[in-house]
Amino acid sequence: MSVDAEMLSGHVVLVGYGRVGQRIAGALAKQGIACVVIEQNRELVERLRQHNVPAVSGDAADPAVLVQGHVARARMLVIATPDTLHVRKMAEVARMLNPRIEIVVRTHSDDEAALLRQENVGEVFMGEHELAAGMTRHVLERMAA
Repeated sequence: MSVDAEMLSGHVVLVGYGRVGQRIAGALAKQGIACVVIEQNRELVERLRQHNVPAVSGDAADPAVLVQGHVARARMLVIATPDTLHVRKMAEVARMLNPRIEIVVRTHSDDEAALLRQENVGEVFMGEHELAAGMTRHVLERMAA
């Protein structure tokens, strides 16, 4: 099922609604930023729709699924799944449909992050690095007090 195109332009397409994706979607909603969730779990997609969250069920590596999320009119694609195998395919399709789209990617290893950066897939975030940076910032702020 496609999302109503009239509602969306300049929105965020969020791939994955797990622990990371839910937090991103919540922050976007609080700021009033339109978001379409792409998620493989059909039951979860139905629950999102019941709460008036635009959502598409399917694998975002499939171009048809990105089309249903209106990636061609999106401002940003956020890939919040740890599926590095399909990340490059998602990015390739998104850029083919929308050459100006900004892409944000999650990864779990230094090697994957290096490869994704080398290929200019998008802005790459590695979980452990972000966690360490946040904890370090907290410790330094507290120690300076």
